[in-house]
Amino acid sequence: MAQYNELNPIRSINGTYVPVLAGYTFNASDVSDSDSGRTEDTKMHKNMLGTCAHIGMEWKLMSPSESVEIMQAFSPEYFTVEYLDVRTGSYSSGVFYAGDKTATMVMTSLGPRYNISFNIIERQAH
Repeated sequence: MAQYNELNPIRSINGTYVPVLAGYTFNASDVSDSDSGRTEDTKMHKNMLGTCAHIGMEWKLMSPSESVEIMQAFSPEYFTVEYLDVRTGSYSSGVFYAGDKTATMVMTSLGPRYNISFNIIERQAH
């Protein structure tokens, strides 16, 4: 089981710590209403309803047991994440779901290790 690490941009998933990430990409995605778009006068009408977080995560050279821990932590349909919100510079909490997950096996002198990457997307815009 992973331990708390103050340098991890993902503090917890459903209250459980995960291993420290090797890569963290924060995106703030705008959500616009269905009438948004460009009119014939070429003017854009965005009609923004809110913004949601979309986070890309990557772990490098994880042991088989750490890899299982990561994949299982993000396997529920929805999960609560405490994450570093770059918009505020502090940690926030939100309900997310995961996109497709990739785990690439790398053979090392210590045996198999895995590079894991996937995105999580905030369920509700704010």
